[in-house]
Amino acid sequence: MWGHLDGQQQLNQRGSGGGGANQNQQMGGGGGGNVQQMGGQPQAQQQSAAAGGWGGANMMSGMMMGGGEDMAKQFAGAQTAQMAERAGACAKMLKPYFRVSNRYVLKKFEMVLFPCRRVFKKETWKREEEKEPLADANAPDLYLPLMACITFVLIIGWLEGKGGQFTPDVLGHIMSISLALLAVEVVAIYVAVRAVKGVPLGWFDTIAYCGYKYVPLCINVLCGVTFGYYGYLGATLATGASYALFSFHTFSAAAFAPAGDAAQFPPAVAATHNLRYKLVAIIIAAIEFL
Repeated sequence: MWGHLDGQQQLNQRGSGGGGANQNQQMGGGGGGNVQQMGGQPQAQQQSAAAGGWGGANMMSGMMMGGGEDMAKQFAGAQTAQMAERAGACAKMLKPYFRVSNRYVLKKFEMVLFPCRRVFKKETWKREEEKEPLADANAPDLYLPLMACITFVLIIGWLEGKGGQFTPDVLGHIMSISLALLAVEVVAIYVAVRAVKGVPLGWFDTIAYCGYKYVPLCINVLCGVTFGYYGYLGATLATGASYALFSFHTFSAAAFAPAGDAAQFPPAVAATHNLRYKLVAIIIAAIEFL
């Protein structure tokens, strides 16, 4: 009986020890799982935070790029509008200079090539204020200088082709040289008028008055082609003298009008100013002759 009880106690102790071990294993396993779960949560939070940070940076970058594109579009639109406005204003200013008629063109040809006739008739060279070329033969225009310049370039290109030396670049080269020389002359006359008179002549008016020289230049070249060297020389002397006389009267009336009456200037001062104006007009005419 005592032996049976001792065996039963041993079995109970073994059972209780095994249960404790199992309980410990279960608690240990559960604890390990909880530790793993607790250890995995910070990593997930870090990954989600990093993903959120990259997403925010991308969003900010996209917003900045979008704002930059909007600003660039607004700037380009403003610049385009300003350019269009300036081009419209320039076209509005140039439009009266091209409003001409056949009668005006013929009259201007006569004034440029035969100014003596106008001088002998004592016709006025003074332009009527605010009148367009269509209504006033003394008003400057840009139609005749432009057409004469293009004709001159085409004649020179034709001569180059006649000599077997024509290339497509010839026309551009001749046009560039012609415009460069014209620009130098226009700037020089503009500065001279401003320095002497104090009131400059308009840029478009100066370009028009200087651009009429292409009319006699075309005639000189055609006379040289038709009659040879002496024909070219004779035409150059004749048209040069005519254009110089035309330039003298034109600039005297347009840029160097009389200084005013005695009420505004003393007679001696007015006479001095008028003499200086005539001298400058003579110098301009001499340059145009050359």
